Amino acid sequence: MEKLPADARQYPLVVGGQIVENKPKGTSKRKALATLNGKTVVVMSTDKLSFHDFSQALVDLGVSNAIYLIGSSSYGFGRTANGDRFIFGKPVENVPENFSFIVWR
Repeated sequence: MEKLPADARQYPLVVGGQIVENKPKGTSKRKALATLNGKTVVVMSTDKLSFHDFSQALVDLGVSNAIYLIGSSSYGFGRTANGDRFIFGKPVENVPENFSFIVWR
């Protein structure tokens, strides 16, 4: 079995509306799977932030729970509130057979 890289972990960022402090340092564009007003959303930063600053921004936004999604330049797509499709990140070539996506409706 191939070993996962050390940074392939899902860090909790916010639990019950409170920041969860994490040890990794440095800044990066950040993404989180979060609960906001009872809905599941993906929140992305446009600037490079530390874990703490991103977590604080999520709390300030009103997020009740959030986990970090690794891959600041990862490829993904979604729809805006009015249904317009958007794409972000870099397309993936030669996608492995066990590649996974998060899908919800």
